[in-house]
Amino acid sequence: VSLFGEEGKREEHVLQESDSDAKVALVTVDGLIHSGRGVSFVGDAGTVECLKEQLNRAAVDEDVAAVVLRINSPGGEAVASDLMWHEVRRFRKHTGKPVAAWISGVGASGAYYLACGADAIVAHPNSVVGSIGVIVHLVNLKGLMDKLGLGVEVIKSGARKDTGSPFRELTEQERVDVQGMITRLYERFLGIVAEARGRDKDAFRPIADGRVMGAEAARAAGLVDAVGYLEDALSIAMKKAKLKRAKLVQYQRPGTWRPNVYSPWATMRRLDALLELGPAFGRHAAGGTVVVAGLQQKADDEAPRPEHLGR
Repeated sequence: VSLFGEEGKREEHVLQESDSDAKVALVTVDGLIHSGRGVSFVGDAGTVECLKEQLNRAAVDEDVAAVVLRINSPGGEAVASDLMWHEVRRFRKHTGKPVAAWISGVGASGAYYLACGADAIVAHPNSVVGSIGVIVHLVNLKGLMDKLGLGVEVIKSGARKDTGSPFRELTEQERVDVQGMITRLYERFLGIVAEARGRDKDAFRPIADGRVMGAEAARAAGLVDAVGYLEDALSIAMKKAKLKRAKLVQYQRPGTWRPNVYSPWATMRRLDALLELGPAFGRHAAGGTVVVAGLQQKADDEAPRPEHLGR
């Protein structure tokens, strides 16, 4: 999530010009998948809300003929991952516009779940793909509490109301119950992978043990359609939409900019608020360079346009 957040209605920003009115929307999912608020000074929406907002823009714009869904995420919440997968499928069904997913770095667990909602999946040559599975971490502090001579009094309405409490061990029945829930979620995940990839669930079960793999291994295992770069995913999306030329656009907040197609979050044009946070943040006026915590970025340079994409 972005440290400084982004607010306001998203506006269209052209990353690549074209003499055609047709557009391909670049939609980015970056970082942990979650349904709550992000971690920033001004507050960011969860990844589900951000994805839905961008897909809505692409849906109502008649000139947008396809979407490239750029993914770089280790996964996250099971419900949030499922909602995002559902929204991508719903977008395809209701608009008839194709979606090509591009795993730019990591497409693991819930992020791969999300990618399965697309028409095609392309993985960067050095990306990490897979981790099909579900996990729950339950902390047990009982031993530490005993050593410290501390205890917790629990008043509950039923025997299992505090299942998963860090202050006691699971009972055998609770362990069975939690494992059953995990197994049901896993089987749904595996079924979604099998449906998306056009194979039987059992064909993927040997590799659906939580392992991750490189892009070429993922292609050989049938988890992705191709190994390539953003332009390859863009080419697939345009081919499915029967386009020869198109503008590449993305949706960003007012007062922000993205220097090029590889920028997942916007850089704030105005960092005045940061200057009030202390001496660690400062501005160097010469050449329009903004210095923030030792990093610098040309604030006023025009964003470069990668003309080779989609031409």
